[in-house]
Amino acid sequence: ARDGLQAVERLRECKVQLALLDDNMPMLRGLDAAREIRKQRPEIKIILMSARFENSRESDFATLGVDGVFPKTAAPEVLIEMVQRLLGRGISV
Repeated sequence: ARDGLQAVERLRECKVQLALLDDNMPMLRGLDAAREIRKQRPEIKIILMSARFENSRESDFATLGVDGVFPKTAAPEVLIEMVQRLLGRGISV
């Protein structure tokens, strides 16, 4: 999606298990989009990609309304591990 509003719209009807949202999206920030998606599709796992919440602990994620926070400075392997943990199965790159 090109912005947060479009992400929310597309996820209303798409059959996805996970959404990766950039917190710095135009029109609707990723965190706000995550909250809207959570209201409409609580089963979707949400990872927020952000520099703002890089020091968040896992216990903070529920407060944010997401299942994980991927720091923008982290290695791609961190994202892969997070996706594997959330979806409960292995993926390969």
